[in-house]
Amino acid sequence: MRIVWRAARLAATLLVAGAVVARSTGGAPAPSASPAQKSASASAAKTPGAPVGKAPGAPAANAADAPSGPSLLVPANADTLPPESPAAPFLVPGRPIAIDTTQTRQGRARAYVALAQQLERRGQVSTALAAYNSALVLDTTLTGVAFHMGRIYQSAGDPERAARAFAAEIRRDPRNAAAAIELGISLAQMGRETDAIARLEALTKRLPNDDQAWSALGFAYHAAGRTRDAESAMRRALEIPPARASEHRDLGALLAAQGRDREARAEFERAMAMDPKDAATWINLGNLEHRAGRHDQALEAYRGAEARDSSQVLALQGQVQSLAALHRPRDAEAVYRRWIGRRPADFGVRLEAIHYFVSEGRSDAALEIARGAVRIAPNSSDAYLMLGVALDAAGDKRGALAALRRAEGLATDEAGQVRARQLVATLRAGAPDSLRAMFAADSVEHEQRR
Repeated sequence: MRIVWRAARLAATLLVAGAVVARSTGGAPAPSASPAQKSASASAAKTPGAPVGKAPGAPAANAADAPSGPSLLVPANADTLPPESPAAPFLVPGRPIAIDTTQTRQGRARAYVALAQQLERRGQVSTALAAYNSALVLDTTLTGVAFHMGRIYQSAGDPERAARAFAAEIRRDPRNAAAAIELGISLAQMGRETDAIARLEALTKRLPNDDQAWSALGFAYHAAGRTRDAESAMRRALEIPPARASEHRDLGALLAAQGRDREARAEFERAMAMDPKDAATWINLGNLEHRAGRHDQALEAYRGAEARDSSQVLALQGQVQSLAALHRPRDAEAVYRRWIGRRPADFGVRLEAIHYFVSEGRSDAALEIARGAVRIAPNSSDAYLMLGVALDAAGDKRGALAALRRAEGLATDEAGQVRARQLVATLRAGAPDSLRAMFAADSVEHEQRR
């Protein structure tokens, strides 16, 4: 059950949503996907699999010793001079370490891994991935790195690249069961359920006591619509030690998707007792309570999820949904502001907040959020579309027209320009007679510019 709540929208704003949300993916990474996340709906869970293996550490870069010159007291003969020391590695501004080109390929690969790890810790994930890839090119025997890259791609919601990375890890280390599990999950997420099931069934035959392989197979079965087989595989995983909270959570998500709420709630409670810090379980429980109309309990669960992982978008969405159902607009406003504060460049969130505030008669708050979009992206057509909608809701038709024309001018494709013109037409149709002259003049000016 995926939470996608929208307040009542103005007819004009519907034209904005199709484009802005489509271009608003991204932000801070969410936790890696799991069987619960896809099989139930809104779970954001850790993917089953062995812990990520640590890549080899990088040796410290060696600074070249200063060359020794002839003594000032005794002239040195040419054949007694010490050998010239190797050139020092070039330093690239912004790099936390230098890659010493005098090392072996394996040594340089380890240095790239260390560089990638530092970049990843600093949040520069795309650059870190490039450095990890350089390490793989330099050392074809390096293991663990491609697996880690796959987990990064999974967290970013890119199962196709994740699958390629896990497949690369298996080519380097054919016995890596964790990579085989993650490859199966990624293939199922890509819609290649048959391939995923074949791989994971083979893996469970090879490793019949690997609980995580059975859990992943359950996910693949569920993705293929084979819910009975999915439940059987997930219960088989629970029979194999060690006991894992994630497996109770995943089974609960599967049961919830079948409408077996009482059994699902029991599994979620078992998972929370074993691992109270897992935000995904709290989100699943919130979804279950919300579906049952128990909005106070749902709100409590969503808040619990946020307290355990503040990056969980579904926890914030769930809170807004619950607060709207409880008719608590001020509290919902606080959640939206917290959400936008954490992901200021996510225009999809801003658009949703604008819709909500407009529906609640809070055009002032909608306008503030739209102006924030323009501040952070002054050359964005989408930002000015949102501003136009907010200004219209605030009763400023002149300002709305100017913002929409600005959006049209900034649009980078014909579709964006058409969308802006449609909004202008909608604005014109709802304008009072006193503004007809303004719109007529705008039409003439616009035709002359085209």
